[in-house]
Amino acid sequence: LDVLCAYMGIYDSDFIGDIPFTEAAQAMHGGTLTPKYDRVKDLYTLWDAKLVEAIKTFTNPEVKQIFEASQDAVYGGKVEKWAKLANSVRLKIAARLISADFATAKAIVEDVVNNQTCGILNGEEDDFLFNKATYNSTNNDYAYHWNNGVLQSVAGSQSIIDLMIRNLDPRVRFIFQKNDWNSKVVQLFFDAKRQED
Repeated sequence: LDVLCAYMGIYDSDFIGDIPFTEAAQAMHGGTLTPKYDRVKDLYTLWDAKLVEAIKTFTNPEVKQIFEASQDAVYGGKVEKWAKLANSVRLKIAARLISADFATAKAIVEDVVNNQTCGILNGEEDDFLFNKATYNSTNNDYAYHWNNGVLQSVAGSQSIIDLMIRNLDPRVRFIFQKNDWNSKVVQLFFDAKRQED
């Protein structure tokens, strides 16, 4: 699951920036209800280390794993494909670090490219498709409590939107949509002396 946690964590931090991760979802196990927000750069370091560890586990023939094909909807229990995915997700981290920490990004890319034990996703047979559930089809999604519409009501924080615009990030055009608020709607809130509905 570390591979999927890193994959979705990268996706979430692209939207929001700093996120609760290391202390998140631990309340029922003695953790806090108010987890700290982890810095994105620290999370990239953590996720990269977890991915490296997962690759070693997937590619080590001495590690006996029970990985039922019927329980793996993505790769049918083929650990070599999971190793390729983990190695490829490391490239996503490197791409996000390239402007902020070129040396680390370069080191990750070199390590990925030189990894002879697993390689990277290459072609249709390695394809990884993860449906982030953009359509809400049911109200019975008790596990996640968001009616399976992960992207249905997502809004970027002001700080991440400002950062993307300031850096001319092209993703801002197709990840987010401008809302319908105009100056008249905003003025109505000011007139009512309310900040939000």
